[in-house]
Amino acid sequence: MKQLDKDLNPVESSNVSQDTVRLIEQLEEWFQMRRDALEQYKGTKSFVIGDQTVTDERFIQGLKVGLHVALETFGKTLPISVAEDDEE
Repeated sequence: MKQLDKDLNPVESSNVSQDTVRLIEQLEEWFQMRRDALEQYKGTKSFVIGDQTVTDERFIQGLKVGLHVALETFGKTLPISVAEDDEE
């Protein structure tokens, strides 16, 4: 698998519209909700797919490995953020 360069340099800009700020804040919130949803499955002993409950230990172990890889790949935070400038 090709390794992607994850070292992003922060870019400072004072020319961000309020709509862009709101969009980024909503994206950050969405990202955290999705990440939290994945985290809840870390300790699971069963998994519901549609109307079926899967309890096969090998399946669950594979699921947990996949979740670990996904969470590590995504990182703890979205690699974009906005901060209000205190200098006005």
